[in-house]
Amino acid sequence: MGKPDFLPPASPAGGPVTPLTESATSISLNPTSSTYSASNLGNHRQTYFDDDPAELAADDLPPLYDEHENDAVPFIDPLAPTSGPAATGLTIEPFKRDARSDTVYYMDSRLDSDPKFLHDTLIHLSQLPPRPFAQIRGTHTETRRKSDDKTEQVTVVDFDIEIELTHLLYTNIQDPTNGAWREMHSVGNLEKVRRGTIFPTRAPGFGGSGGIIENGEPTVEEWCHRFCASRAGLKNMAFERRVTGWDWDYLKKHLERLVKDTNYRGHTSITFPVRNSRVEIYNSCRVNQMRLTKWIEVMFMLTLMFLFAWPYLFFRTKRWETVYAQWSMSRQEPDGTGCMERRYASMSEAQWYHMWARAIQKAVLERRQGHLDQGDVERADQPADQAGGFADLTGTSPESPSASLAGITHDLELKTSYYTASIPIWLDIIASPSEWASSFLSEEAREVLAVLGGLVLVFAIPNEKPAALTADDQPPSLIRHVGSVVQKGLGGWEWDGVRLAIGIGEGEADEWDELCAEAGLEFVQLKSGQMDKNEFGEKTGIPRVKEALESNDWEQVDGGDPLSDFDEAHSDKSDGVEDFDPESLDFGVDRSDFEGLRMAIWETSHRETGDSDNADPAKATPDQPIASDAAGRSAADTKDEDRELGDEDIAKVEKMMRKLQAAKEMGEGMSEAQRKRLAARAVEEVMREL
Repeated sequence: MGKPDFLPPASPAGGPVTPLTESATSISLNPTSSTYSASNLGNHRQTYFDDDPAELAADDLPPLYDEHENDAVPFIDPLAPTSGPAATGLTIEPFKRDARSDTVYYMDSRLDSDPKFLHDTLIHLSQLPPRPFAQIRGTHTETRRKSDDKTEQVTVVDFDIEIELTHLLYTNIQDPTNGAWREMHSVGNLEKVRRGTIFPTRAPGFGGSGGIIENGEPTVEEWCHRFCASRAGLKNMAFERRVTGWDWDYLKKHLERLVKDTNYRGHTSITFPVRNSRVEIYNSCRVNQMRLTKWIEVMFMLTLMFLFAWPYLFFRTKRWETVYAQWSMSRQEPDGTGCMERRYASMSEAQWYHMWARAIQKAVLERRQGHLDQGDVERADQPADQAGGFADLTGTSPESPSASLAGITHDLELKTSYYTASIPIWLDIIASPSEWASSFLSEEAREVLAVLGGLVLVFAIPNEKPAALTADDQPPSLIRHVGSVVQKGLGGWEWDGVRLAIGIGEGEADEWDELCAEAGLEFVQLKSGQMDKNEFGEKTGIPRVKEALESNDWEQVDGGDPLSDFDEAHSDKSDGVEDFDPESLDFGVDRSDFEGLRMAIWETSHRETGDSDNADPAKATPDQPIASDAAGRSAADTKDEDRELGDEDIAKVEKMMRKLQAAKEMGEGMSEAQRKRLAARAVEEVMREL
């Protein structure tokens, strides 16, 4: 019951109030009531509102019994032409609207007796647009057990989304009369359609049988005259609105791949239904009225009378399918140089796909069911949605106040058995690989490269092989330019940072692996249905990316490379250490090994000294031969020679030992692989000094 307190506010546009408190002049693709004037507001009330006097008390208002009095108000289409011969609108209402087949039926005596009235009606119907949609549906089959312990196969809908394409039929949707490329056509003589016949046939003389041979193609007016002149007891003319100018196979292929990239395993159906596309006109008679009445149709089905009625109606009705309206989304036009080029009414298939791809993929992942609109596109283009995939790897989603993904930074928390670190991640978009490489190899970018601890390149694997892709913005060029930064700016393979190239796609990985290896990058492929490990037990995909990030020594990024130089600062840590024990280094050597190292240093020094002394035979004494046999020396002689080792040699050896001790202290808390690498570098420096 309506109350005065619930009356909606007045429309700001000055028009009558609609159920959504909008002006009646608001444009909507749904049918609305015709525009009311101030004088007829009292005669026609709109749905959901009553005109109870506002001065009555709320408790005195009686219940409403006349809410459907406005059903007689004619519907208008906001995309109907506003000028021209069809602007006056139809003077007849549809006899029936079939929601299942989306077909509109007309039945009026003037339509089957007046050719001009029929022609004017077809012109008006041709200017009402069809409504093409893109429908993406995903289903899978489940086996369920019923209450009687039997199983049944059930189809489960995972997602079912639709996107309307009607606005793409218009160059200017604000001018429905002149803003669309539409034309009325009659069928050609070679087309196999119903031409006042029961079955489809070609024109007489062009493969069809019976009748007078056609002299040219009949026009729309001629078919209207033939329909009205026919003496058939039951006749029907079908009028169709066709949508042309787009490559639907191209769109279907790309949309299927888009859904597949989300790792969806169910059955995907991509269709492009066209609604409001068919009109059927029947001649006015009792039989046709009965065949279009719902309750009579149901009664015939329940009593099985349709078994007799259907053959009668099928063979008794003569049908015409000879007139249609063509709505073009693109057409060929001269480009001024004598060549023809394709021009689109609104946008091309590729432009539409790139605009909607992110929103469609997001809706598939969210298992949406329903319509997508422009708001979904705007929300999907926000940086928070673009960067949402990084949460799978880092556990957090980056945030950015700007509208671009480039420059977003957020922290990656790494925690292993040996360390815990928070690593800042910097995201960048490479528009031009050559310009990007030049900027990072410049003198100004040296400080940026100095603090990098890792570089991860993400690219999509195309269907073509790398050798066939030569453009600067394609993956092979991108990999080579990033590799040049790794080789020239970061030091190539000597750089200890993470260097990964992540390829997303189903292509062959061998050639991409070789290309990345030449650039100094480790290739990791991400594809649908990928296992965590390969046949050799090695991690693949995201687990391999995490493993590479966790195995890097992030604690050494800020403090420099401690493996490059064991200087005096490290050796000072052991200056006060007494009773230096080489066996405590845990490097797989014992005291005898270091004694042998000391003897090798002494023998080298002794040989150099001996060679210089033996170079002058005059200085040799009879008691000391020029060439002596070390194997024949006595233990006493060896002890005397050990005492001849200088203090400087001993200091050198102790300095080397301290370096090894410093390496051991630095290796505490590291993994076994890192300790071995540290030990190898320390021993390498010691041997280099020897």
